[in-house]
Amino acid sequence: MGALLVFDLTDRESFECLDHWLTELRENCKESCQIALVANKVDLVNEDPGCREVSVAEIEKFAEYNNLMFVGETSAKEDINIKETFESLLQAVHEE
Repeated sequence: MGALLVFDLTDRESFECLDHWLTELRENCKESCQIALVANKVDLVNEDPGCREVSVAEIEKFAEYNNLMFVGETSAKEDINIKETFESLLQAVHEE
């Protein structure tokens, strides 16, 4: 079993809600559920670095503290790191 925990790099509030959604996931999934943290909308950050509201260091710290997989920042719009994220999650699920 695997899950994606997604937030918007340009919306601090979405990052701050991760604790709530992670708790919900862990309460409703098996302990073996693999969870990938997905930092989306890097395309907007690449176009305008000033719109970034969550740093890479914060993301990595959150992922490490909560034992989450983090492949890298993504963009669903520009197809950046989407395939890599899904492949890593599927590999982790398969290994479990």
